[in-house]
Amino acid sequence: HRKFSRSLSCSNSPESITSRRNMLEQPLTGDKWIVGRRLLRAIPRQITSALHADVLWTIGHTGKNVKVAVFDTGLARNHPHFRNIKDRTDWTDEQTLEDHLGHGTFVAGVIASSSECLGFAPDSDLYIFRVFTNNQVSYTSWFLDAFNYAILKRVDILNLSIGGPDFLDQPFIEKVWE
Repeated sequence: HRKFSRSLSCSNSPESITSRRNMLEQPLTGDKWIVGRRLLRAIPRQITSALHADVLWTIGHTGKNVKVAVFDTGLARNHPHFRNIKDRTDWTDEQTLEDHLGHGTFVAGVIASSSECLGFAPDSDLYIFRVFTNNQVSYTSWFLDAFNYAILKRVDILNLSIGGPDFLDQPFIEKVWE
């Protein structure tokens, strides 16, 4: 029963801080950093456009009939961007399906958002596994139980938002390979 912990914030290494500071000092021009508000405007607005996902979509690769599991902080209830949520489960000790941190909802959106900012596989079937608490804590046993359930549901793709000191935890690694 090992504990995982993860941070959702940017790295605070000296190199990362210097890099962010340099970006903020860029001159104010069109679609670059706005120094006063410190906003980055990405071009194009959708990452799927930048990576040409539309090419895959036009030949029929939209995620249809593909089961994707998101192991993360949950999914915001009644979010309007998702049309194929097949299952939402909570494996933590908090007994909620709600995503109070937003990270799980963001990850699910990158994968399967079906409106506004399209995900890479907007027609995929989402299986949401809440394995992190609101304090960003998880345990190996929660992941292992959720993995077993995903195997039972015959999920095709597992997306794991993990990190921390237990990345060499043998039971966890064995279950991933299973």
